Amino acid sequence: MMRKHPTVVLAAACVILLVGVVTAGLVFWSSVNSLTIDDVTAEVTNGMDDLQAQLPSTSIASVADTVRAEPCPDGGEGTLVAVERSIVTADGFDLTGWVRELSATYGAKEGWSATLDSEQGPRPKLTLANRSLMLFALEPFTTEQPPTLVMNATSRCSTVD
Repeated sequence: MMRKHPTVVLAAACVILLVGVVTAGLVFWSSVNSLTIDDVTAEVTNGMDDLQAQLPSTSIASVADTVRAEPCPDGGEGTLVAVERSIVTADGFDLTGWVRELSATYGAKEGWSATLDSEQGPRPKLTLANRSLMLFALEPFTTEQPPTLVMNATSRCSTVD
């Protein structure tokens, strides 16, 4: 009986194959798009590491991170991570000048936006945004001793906790 209806057999095989491909695609897509708290934390800290790497190594006296997990602001089930990194710089390093140079460098860099707020007087605040729309705020505190650069960034929300 199957020989009389080869198109029915072929159609059934195509439907089974299509269902299998769609199911495999959905399973793969959901696993690729799952972001754990560790994933979003790594995104933020890796971005901060890249920015910190722009500082001359001899200018860094110490580095400390403060990491806070917070509920996702959209009310979803995910969690976002806020990281504050304090970089104490060596005496004599022109931290304010470096922030201004970094602003010019990243303002000209493909995929980045740089906004330098100089209304803070001698202490400019730099906000950098990358293609992923992750924001990094950098603020030099030079009147305090020792001079300190404070970087703040907040991750996107995790999708899996």
